[in-house]
Amino acid sequence: MSGGFEAIATDTKEKHPSHICYIEGVECWADEARFGGIVIQTLQ
Repeated sequence: MSGGFEAIATDTKEKHPSHICYIEGVECWADEARFGGIVIQTLQ
């Protein structure tokens, strides 16, 4: 396994086809980090 990114909606448990997410109403971009983990950045 080499890693990867998969988004799943918390309310429906369905896969989400985008890297865009909302945290406390703020639009963000989520992606896998270079050495593992997830990086989330706000979009403006």
